[in-house]
Amino acid sequence: MLKETFLLLLRHGYVLDDPRLDNFILVDDKRIVIIDLERVEEEKGDDGEFFADSVIEMLMRWYK
Repeated sequence: MLKETFLLLLRHGYVLDDPRLDNFILVDDKRIVIIDLERVEEEKGDDGEFFADSVIEMLMRWYK
């Protein structure tokens, strides 16, 4: 679900540069919503999906 959230943001041309778990809320056990958009920046390349995967992997390591 995190990847879906990151990819949705990427489809609009942005990336989240503050990927802490307290910046996300699980809604109805179906989707994740970003609640802190203060550090959202324009995506500047074609590797957005790689970035999303990297951030998710990093979050998994931090909060394991």
